[in-house]
Amino acid sequence: PDTTSWLNRYISTVQKICRCVNTTMAGTNCETPCPGTFGDSPCNGRGECWFPNATCSCDTGYKGKTCAGVCPRTFGNVCAGKGTCTSEGDDGASCFCFPGFRGTGCNLECAGGAARPCNARGVCELDASCTCVGGGRGPDC
Repeated sequence: PDTTSWLNRYISTVQKICRCVNTTMAGTNCETPCPGTFGDSPCNGRGECWFPNATCSCDTGYKGKTCAGVCPRTFGNVCAGKGTCTSEGDDGASCFCFPGFRGTGCNLECAGGAARPCNARGVCELDASCTCVGGGRGPDC
């Protein structure tokens, strides 16, 4: 791109990375609107619009094409620190819990403990309760 144009300016003289002066626009000639632009903030104010292809790179805790998906938090931690936040559809977010944890925000530990859910004699359900199999009994099998 033309480095003297008012549309573009280099943000790195070593790598020749361009960025549009208007941060709500992207593309080779700064002709493509960034997704999720609200006022002068692209990506719903929750991320950065990438210059080459006008896509959002979301901040931690946000997902989706426009960063509108808010990851569930427990005590300030995304997915309670017990899972990873994943995109769901175009602008949704949900937690994929680590083994031994359940709940929409991964804030429930499976009965019997995360290291050995349901004492390895059952299936940990979405509400962190156990469905026992193979002769296991009781709330944690």
